[in-house]
Amino acid sequence: MHDSNILIVEDDAVAQLTFVQYLRDLGYHNVLVVNNGPEALEAVRNSKISLAFLDIRIRGSMSGLETAKHIKDITPLLPFIFLTASTDQRTVRQALDYEPYSILNKPYDLATLRKTIEGAINYRHCQEEADVLNTQSMLSQILDTTAVGVYITNDEGNFVKVNKAYCAIYGYSKPELIGQPFTLVLPQSIHKYAQAQHQEYLAGETEETTGEWQTVDKHGNRKDVFIQVGRIIGDNGQLFKLATVSDITERKDDIRKLTQALDEKDSYAQEVHHRVKNNMNIVSGLLYLQAEKVKNRPFVYNLFQESMTRIKTLSLIQEQLYQSDNYTFINLKDFIQSLVFNAQTSFREEAEKIPIEQEVTKQPLDVDRAIACGLIINEVITNSFKYAFPPSSISSPRINIQAFFQENHVHIVIFDNGIGLPAQFNLNTRTTLGFQLISSLTRQLNGTIDVNSQDGTHVHLKFPQ
Repeated sequence: MHDSNILIVEDDAVAQLTFVQYLRDLGYHNVLVVNNGPEALEAVRNSKISLAFLDIRIRGSMSGLETAKHIKDITPLLPFIFLTASTDQRTVRQALDYEPYSILNKPYDLATLRKTIEGAINYRHCQEEADVLNTQSMLSQILDTTAVGVYITNDEGNFVKVNKAYCAIYGYSKPELIGQPFTLVLPQSIHKYAQAQHQEYLAGETEETTGEWQTVDKHGNRKDVFIQVGRIIGDNGQLFKLATVSDITERKDDIRKLTQALDEKDSYAQEVHHRVKNNMNIVSGLLYLQAEKVKNRPFVYNLFQESMTRIKTLSLIQEQLYQSDNYTFINLKDFIQSLVFNAQTSFREEAEKIPIEQEVTKQPLDVDRAIACGLIINEVITNSFKYAFPPSSISSPRINIQAFFQENHVHIVIFDNGIGLPAQFNLNTRTTLGFQLISSLTRQLNGTIDVNSQDGTHVHLKFPQ
């Protein structure tokens, strides 16, 4: 049974219930659950919270990252742990800037969760209220019982008190430390700087704040520590500096390993996208070679050309992902520009005579919908190039593409000033593969498509954002 008060900031009801049950299974029953940032700040102000878990992507006026920042302002020593279902490298690196105790990926492993909670709560141990330090007996008790390293230095910067935890961090005995300068555990290169900062701090000329330092133990091993300092005054008016020290070496190493693993995963994902794109190009190349054998049969040759264009559309998705830091969304404007370029390349002779004007909003679009949307756009542009402008039919041919977001919907509008569609045209009754694809993909998007032939061909695709 544990008496630590744990705060959970999570806006998903199922995730809340699940995580509370995890904590109960580990023996933690004093749990406070809130849905958003403002409620979290109120809880931190009004309750004695030992540890906070924050979902990075909570909805509302304050994100998980912003909530963490405000919590640190209220109670700097409160450890917090980010929860995330995302391994997006940019998001994780941004989260690390807020100096969490750790980042846990969903779903959770109970053994890892137990170890993380125990480490975070030990990390929280801090100095008692200042008035407790007024007696030597209370000070000795604190020094002897706290699991956090504690030391006191005089105005010269020499150790006058250290506790067992501090000795354990650095591998020294108490007699080896008492009377020695506190710079003993610092890299030689910063001895003068640290000593000068110590003197200025005790003189009230500067303020030291909570922060991390890189130190060295008795054997020269690197130690990452988290230090909180304060001034205390002895009975004779002499100034001392009190510091609490937490060893975060293991945590920092875990974060470094996590960052390295994310980098490796990122490289692997990039390689996968690269290979998929290459394989699509190989398939397209094989179709091209096969098409060369049937150039004297225009109908069959055109079927090959259409298949190659569709494959290139899918290949563009891979290219966009390969160049992006986010593997779930692509930029709609860049994607449509690539589609247009691809169509102009496939219909080079027509493209020289028929300009394509673009008015496209720069917005993200998830990959699944981008594939369906891209194939529809490709079919419409291809049809315009092939059928809208017979020789000498239009003096100034043009194609226009518009894409914008309105009322939580994506709108794709493509129109040309060509000869238009046949009378009584009905998209749902057309039997060609291209029109069947357009109908099926529109249903896949849960969208609608409107096609009419007033002053050319006008296609309006609309689907939920």
